[in-house]
Amino acid sequence: MRSIYALIILLFCTATIMAAQETPKFELFGGYSFAHANTRPGSEHANMNGWNSSVAYNFNKWVGIVLDGSGTYSSRQVSEPFVIAFVCPTPTTCPPSISVSGEHAHDQIHTYSIGPQFSYRTESRFTPFAHVLFGGGYASHRTDFGGFRFAEANGAHVFTLGGGFDVRLNSLLALRTQTDLLQTHFFHNQHYGVRVSTGIVFRFGSK
Repeated sequence: MRSIYALIILLFCTATIMAAQETPKFELFGGYSFAHANTRPGSEHANMNGWNSSVAYNFNKWVGIVLDGSGTYSSRQVSEPFVIAFVCPTPTTCPPSISVSGEHAHDQIHTYSIGPQFSYRTESRFTPFAHVLFGGGYASHRTDFGGFRFAEANGAHVFTLGGGFDVRLNSLLALRTQTDLLQTHFFHNQHYGVRVSTGIVFRFGSK
């Protein structure tokens, strides 16, 4: 009887190890993204919130190719509203004061990139990875001031270097956190930004 129990425990441990070593054929990621970046020359870096998603195909347990997309957005008040008051000899001859709304800035950045992804897969549930992505993006900036609206937009190429780690929950799901350095060339100027993303990874198939 003890030998049967020992055999059952051995088979269970072997199955657990084999499941831990399995490499998913496809990985679909989606989640929240925070970026610190700027969209145009002379502007300050803005804190932006949005989404990040990717789909990866793994050739083996170490190397895969990933298609990545993201969108981050920011709206902030640049200056406070103010009032223009006129100085006149008598109050009855003065025109009424004019209220001017403050300046508000709105930024958007969308990116799409593709490139290799390198993973370090062991029996541990933690899987660190790194990727180098090349692609493009689209940035827009809008300023609202005093009832007027000024907008500009530009598309350019984007280079992404980053990585992170997955925490496997089971054979189908994992939690991911990653950090990326973005190099953009919007409006013919080189800019650097940082993007941090976290979310869920759906794992399909096995290698």
